[in-house]
Amino acid sequence: MSVFKRLHRILKLVVTLSVGLCFSLQVLADQLVLYTTPSPYGINWHTPHTLIRSVLRNHSSGQPHEIGHVAVGLYCSDRGLSGNPDLLTGMTSAVDNSQELLLRQGYGLGILFHNFAGRVNTWDEVITDINRGVQSGRMSFMAFDISRATCQRLMNYETEFRERGYEQSYGLANRPLYGEGAGCSAFGVSFLEVAGVDTNLFFADWGRSLRVPTRLVGGPLTGYFVPLARLILNPLSMWAFNRESWFPLSFWDPDRMHTYVHQVNAGSRAMPFTGEILSWGNARGLRMNLLGVPTPAGPIFRQ
Repeated sequence: MSVFKRLHRILKLVVTLSVGLCFSLQVLADQLVLYTTPSPYGINWHTPHTLIRSVLRNHSSGQPHEIGHVAVGLYCSDRGLSGNPDLLTGMTSAVDNSQELLLRQGYGLGILFHNFAGRVNTWDEVITDINRGVQSGRMSFMAFDISRATCQRLMNYETEFRERGYEQSYGLANRPLYGEGAGCSAFGVSFLEVAGVDTNLFFADWGRSLRVPTRLVGGPLTGYFVPLARLILNPLSMWAFNRESWFPLSFWDPDRMHTYVHQVNAGSRAMPFTGEILSWGNARGLRMNLLGVPTPAGPIFRQ
């Protein structure tokens, strides 16, 4: 890395931390932090029709992270967010060819299962998102206190994930610990799994499970051609009923993760671990104590 690039990174980091140090708490632990940016106008998952229309609205907004985003920070310094990050990363698409798939190849809801070319976010991309979110409030964050051993395990996980080439696969349904690549939210939550946390504790508030009707799934899964107009112009389309053929889809929703932080801040949700609510500029956040969760041993990835 050139001297100029190093100075540029340091200056960006100073800008971010100068805002972050407004915390009114004493951080005395290593931390895993999930930074969540919601979609610009929300995504309506009520029916396939409302889903497509809301995605198109977000797409036309011109704002970043049109379907929401989750980034990851690791602070292995006993100072957590008050210190310098050892890692800032996230998963994103390398090439967005969704328009081609929907308009010309008739993927329909098969797009939800598509494996896009992927890459990890750069340090500068995450810093830019944090600065923007802290200033605008269009970001939330969850800081998890972890042990030094767990922080090192998470650093090793991120390195091995890239060394195996898993970052080259980006998809909503992908499971990162099974070597399938990841979507941004699944990648973020996978750090909690690698830290030994039972993520089922969060799924009711952060996740979604859908029955995607086979009749609306185009592309390689079915060989069907499903015109986009079939989804846009049919307000009566529904998720699958028990008696019809469907594909299961479970995933972590950045919008729901963001809403959860605000609900805990408002007192309408409780955290499964001891902790506190935080603020960082105009962004809302949470801090949870995972120091009682033992650092897992053995291989990180599963068969």
